[in-house]
Amino acid sequence: MTEAKETLSHLSEDPKVASLSRERELARITHQIYMQGAREEGLEKGREEGLEKGRALGLIEAIESLCDAFSIEVTETHHASLQSMSLGQLREQLARIKRDRHW
Repeated sequence: MTEAKETLSHLSEDPKVASLSRERELARITHQIYMQGAREEGLEKGREEGLEKGRALGLIEAIESLCDAFSIEVTETHHASLQSMSLGQLREQLARIKRDRHW
């Protein structure tokens, strides 16, 4: 045990070892900062995607409800089409159904 303590004491006095230790600690801190930024970026992207998906589902439900109210048949092809539309396209489809009262 004494020998181990002496070895550690001797190593901690060596400028090269101290420099390596500082570099290793700096690299560890830099990595933590980078990973925290990546986590935050991932969470934000997930929130944005979730909101967009929620908006799309809401528009699809609105279209289907409007079709039901106007007695417009919504086929499987229509359902598939709705699933592939962007938010803008869904909004346009909703407006078209409101205006024209057909698909």
